[in-house]
Amino acid sequence: MIRVFDLVYPTLLFLVFFDSVCSSQTLPEKGDPPNPEDIPSFYKSTLQDIYDEMAAMKTGKSEKIAISPGGHPLYAVYYGQKENFRTQANYNSAVAARNAAFYAEKNENTRPVVFLLGPVHGQEVEGIVGLVNLIHIAETGRDYRGKEWPELKAYFDQARVVIIPSGNPDGRTRNPYDAYVGVPEDIMTKYGQGTKKDGTYWRWPH
Repeated sequence: MIRVFDLVYPTLLFLVFFDSVCSSQTLPEKGDPPNPEDIPSFYKSTLQDIYDEMAAMKTGKSEKIAISPGGHPLYAVYYGQKENFRTQANYNSAVAARNAAFYAEKNENTRPVVFLLGPVHGQEVEGIVGLVNLIHIAETGRDYRGKEWPELKAYFDQARVVIIPSGNPDGRTRNPYDAYVGVPEDIMTKYGQGTKKDGTYWRWPH
């Protein structure tokens, strides 16, 4: 679990529990459909897509904040200056004391803090696609389709933004598909939720 000190009340906080791990890229098992070959160029869902985007960053800042159990770096991306909130306690303790200012002193001039956490399930690649494109918008003003987003880019000048493009790089490595468009739903269930010893799929909420 990651402790993120940038979060400020009332920013939503997601508690992350990592999925199964693997240290090398997994291939579809025999008999399963291949990874789609007609994935659009803007659909950047791999860990390498994240690394490439961060290597090209000039406006924001990227930082390796952890190493996963499988040995993969966990990166965070930052935009905007971090403010001093004079934190004296964690959020739960501050609320228990009935004064959130013990966690973060804020006033009308305080900039909002937005925390965006990428997918923690290895098969949910759409979240990586969205966040890689969002970082690209923050850097260039346009997404990977070439569409301009001036209003969205302007928001990055008005807030402190923290982005973790992938909350579970091990799970993403274990997932052999870069997109699930055209792939049977049962295949996503198989790689996202696992199988029992008899070969049948685990299904939510079991």
